Amino acid sequence: MLNQISCKKVLLYKYKFIPVKEGRATINEIIAEKRNLPIKEAKLKRLLRPSEVIEFLKRYDLYSSESHLV
Repeated sequence: MLNQISCKKVLLYKYKFIPVKEGRATINEIIAEKRNLPIKEAKLKRLLRPSEVIEFLKRYDLYSSESHLV
């Protein structure tokens, strides 16, 4: 599952029930934290690391440790 999500657009499309503005803000905040970047720079990053996707899913209670093993 995680290997299918490579960019912000795909992540937000996959979880359509999360409001786009809120989802963008959350993923940009996660990118800034994980990569030690200012938020303005994080907004310009398109590709996501698996750890960032996992953190996003955890914040919305959509991640279980077994779910990515299937």
